[in-house]
Amino acid sequence: MKVRKFIIFISMMMALFIFKPAVGQAADIVNPKQTYTYEMMVRDIKALADRYPDIIKYKSIGNSEYGRPIYAVSLGTGNANLFINGSHHAREWITTNLSMNMLEEYAKMYKGQQTFGGFNVKKVLDETTIWFVPMVNPDGVTLQQFGLSKFPSSIHSSLIKMNEGSTDFKRWKASAKGIDLNRQYNADWSNIRNNYPSPRWSHHKGTAPEQAAETKAIVKFTKEINPDMAIAYHTSGEILYWYFHQSGSRFTRDQNYAKKISQYTGYSLVAPTSNPSGGGYTDWFVSKYGRPGFTPELGTYAGNTHVPLSQFDTIWTQNKYVGLYSASESYKLYLARGGQPKPIEARVKIDGVLLSLQQPALYIDGRVLVPVRGVFEKLGATIQWVQSTNTVIAKKDDTTVELKVGSKTAKVNGEAKTLDVAPIIVNNTTLIPLRFVSEALGAQIGWHHETLTALITSPAEKDVTPPEKPVVNPVTDITLSVTGGSEANVMVAVKKDGTLLGQSKAGADGRFSVDIPAQKAETVLTITATDAAGNTSTPVPVTVTYTSNFTDTIGHWAQQQIAYLKDQNITGGLSDGSFGVNRQISRSESAALLVRALKLDTANMTDPNFEDVTKDHYYYKSIAAVYTQDIMEGMPGNRFYPDKTLTRAEMAAILVNAFDLKKKKDVSWPDVKKDHWANEAITILSSNDLIEGYPDGTFRPDTPIKRAEFAALLVRVLTMEPQQEEMPSEEPADAKEQTEESNTGSEESAEPVIGEQPAESESAELSDEPASNETSETTIDSQDENEEAVTENENIEQTNHSSEPNNN
Repeated sequence: MKVRKFIIFISMMMALFIFKPAVGQAADIVNPKQTYTYEMMVRDIKALADRYPDIIKYKSIGNSEYGRPIYAVSLGTGNANLFINGSHHAREWITTNLSMNMLEEYAKMYKGQQTFGGFNVKKVLDETTIWFVPMVNPDGVTLQQFGLSKFPSSIHSSLIKMNEGSTDFKRWKASAKGIDLNRQYNADWSNIRNNYPSPRWSHHKGTAPEQAAETKAIVKFTKEINPDMAIAYHTSGEILYWYFHQSGSRFTRDQNYAKKISQYTGYSLVAPTSNPSGGGYTDWFVSKYGRPGFTPELGTYAGNTHVPLSQFDTIWTQNKYVGLYSASESYKLYLARGGQPKPIEARVKIDGVLLSLQQPALYIDGRVLVPVRGVFEKLGATIQWVQSTNTVIAKKDDTTVELKVGSKTAKVNGEAKTLDVAPIIVNNTTLIPLRFVSEALGAQIGWHHETLTALITSPAEKDVTPPEKPVVNPVTDITLSVTGGSEANVMVAVKKDGTLLGQSKAGADGRFSVDIPAQKAETVLTITATDAAGNTSTPVPVTVTYTSNFTDTIGHWAQQQIAYLKDQNITGGLSDGSFGVNRQISRSESAALLVRALKLDTANMTDPNFEDVTKDHYYYKSIAAVYTQDIMEGMPGNRFYPDKTLTRAEMAAILVNAFDLKKKKDVSWPDVKKDHWANEAITILSSNDLIEGYPDGTFRPDTPIKRAEFAALLVRVLTMEPQQEEMPSEEPADAKEQTEESNTGSEESAEPVIGEQPAESESAELSDEPASNETSETTIDSQDENEEAVTENENIEQTNHSSEPNNN
C-alpha cells in the first residue's frame, strides 16, 4: 500500500513538473482542447485583455435573444481591419476554440516579436487589426452543450418541439429561437433553398433577413469596422466557400486568395455555381462590400453533431497561418482603396546609445523617418529653422544641408538630392528619411526591423593612408594562384595591362591567395592592396618566369618529353596551366604540334577545301599545312573531322609521313592484318622501336591516343638517330623480352608501351579515361596561329576505321 501511494505521489509530482510553465513564461490562458463554453470564453477574453492590454481590447456588440452579450475582441493596432467570426451554428463551437487559440497565439508572438510562417507578427498586427467575434450564437452553443438546463423551464417545451420531440440537442444548429443565423443575411435571401417554414433545430431562415438579434449585431458591427476581408468559420468537411456572384477582376482576385488559403489549409475549393444559395454572412459581405469573404469548413465531415475535440490539433495546424495571411492581404486591400498607413513609433540609436526623443521616430509604410534636430545635433551639426519657407538648414564642418517640408528635393552643398519621401511635421517636429542621414552627413545607417530601431553610426575621420605594398611570391607560367603577404584584411588585386585577372581579401594574418589564369612567361603583372577606406598601395610589378613544366606533368612519366616540346616552343599547353596529359588528342591538335615541330610553312599552302574546316577555323592553317605536305589527308565525304580523337593507327601514319620513316625490320601484330590501311605505317613505327604494343601482344590500332603519349612519341622521333637504309628481315631476339620486361606484373592492366619510358613509367597509368569536362578545355597548342587560347569544339564521336581514310 505504501509503495502504491509513493508511486502515485511521484506520478503527481512528475505531472506538475511537466505541465509547469517555464520560469518567466506565463501559462496559456485558453485551453482549446475541451468543450469550450460561453462562460469560459468570456473569462478568457477578459484575462487576455489584462495580459496584453496594448493590443487586445474587447466590447459587447449586442445581446443574444436570451440576453447573453455577444463579444468582439480586437487584436492589433492597425488601420486596416480583418473580421473573423465563429459559431454562427450552435454545434460548430470548435470554431470558437480555434478563434480563441488564434487570438492568444498571435498575441504571444506579437509580444515576443516573433516571425511565424514567414510573417512578422508585430508588423502585421501594427498594420491590421484582427477583429474576432468568437461566438456569434451563444444561446445556441449553450443549448447544444448543456441542453435544457441553462434555459428557463417556461421555454423547455418550445425548445423540445423545435428539436422534433427530442431532448438530445447535440444536433442543434440554429439559435435558441430556432432561426438558422447563417440564413439571415440579406443576400439573395428570398431564394434560399431547402428552407424549413417554421422555427426548428436547423434550416429555418426566419421570416425576414436580419430578424434575429444576433444577426442584427453582426451586421451593425461589420458596418462599424468596415473590414477589408472577412472569414466566417464553420464545420465540417474541410472545404472552402469563396464564391458569391463575383465576376471579372473581383472573381480573379478572390479566387487567388482562396487558392492561397487552400494551400495553407489543404481544404478543397467549392466550385462556383451559376445560382448559389445565399443568406450566409460571407454571401452578404461579398455582395455588399465587393470585398473577399471566405467560409472554411473545419474538420472532417461530422454529420449532425459537433466535430470531435480530437481533431483540434489538426485544425490548428491547418489554419494557424490563415489569420496572419488574411491580415497582411487586408492591409494591401486597405491601401489600394485609399487607406492611409498608420505611423508606428520607432527607436533611434546613435553609436549604440538609445536616444530619448520628445517626438519618436516613425515607421510609415516601410520607411523610417527620424527627427532632424535630435539626430543631426547628436552628430555634431547645427540646426536652423526658416519659418517663412518651412526649411531646415543644417551645417557641419564644410557641409550645408537644406530640406523643405513637403518637398522630396533636398540640397547638400547646393547639389540637389532626391528623397524617398518628403519631410513631414509631427507635433512641431520635422522628420526626415533615415537614409538621407547617411547621404547628408556620411553617417552609417542601419535598421533592425524586429525591434523597429534605427541604427546610426557617426562618420569616422577619413583614412587617407595607403596600405603597405604587398610582398608577392614568385610567379611562373604555370602559376594559378598568386600568393604572398600584406596588411590584414586588405583586398589584393592582380592585373595585366590594367585588366583585372583576379582579386581576393587577405586574411587576418595578412596572407593572400589570388586565383588567376596561367600567364605566358615574361608577362608583367601588377599587384596592389586596397584597404576598407579605398586607399590603394603602390603597385608591385611581378614578371612571370618560364618553367619547362605544366601543372600536371611534374612527376609524370612523360615529364621530360613534354618539357622538351615546351622548351622548343612546340607546345604551350592548356589555358589552365596544364598540358592535359590524360586527355585524348584530336586530329587538329596533332596537326598543330607537327606544324611547329617541323617548322612547316603556313603562308603558302594548298586549300584542302574540307567541308568542316573553313578558312576561319582556328586550326585551318595547321591543317592546310600538313595537307600540303602530304602528312595528313581527309576522310571520306571530303571532311577532315578536326575534333575527332586521333587513333594509334592514324598516329603511326602521320608520323611516318611527317618524318619519312623507313622500315628497319619486319614486325607483325595479330590484330593488324596485312590489308589494314595502316599496316605499313604501324610496321615502320614498330620496327624503329618507337612504339610497342599491349601486354597481350596486340597493337589495338583503333584505340585513342592521349596527349602525353603523342608528345612522347613525337619527341622520340625528333631526337632519334638518322635513318639507316638497312632493313633487317627478322625481329631482334630481344624485342619480345623487352616487351615482357617493360610490362612485368601488369598483364591485366593492358597498357600500351611507348619506346623507352623512364623507369617510373612501369607503374604509370597510361589508359586513364579523360574527365567528362576535358572536351571543353582550352588549348594554346597552336601558338603560331593565334596568341590567345582557343576553346576546342565538341569531339565528334569516335568511328571505327573499317575502311582506309585518306591519311597515308
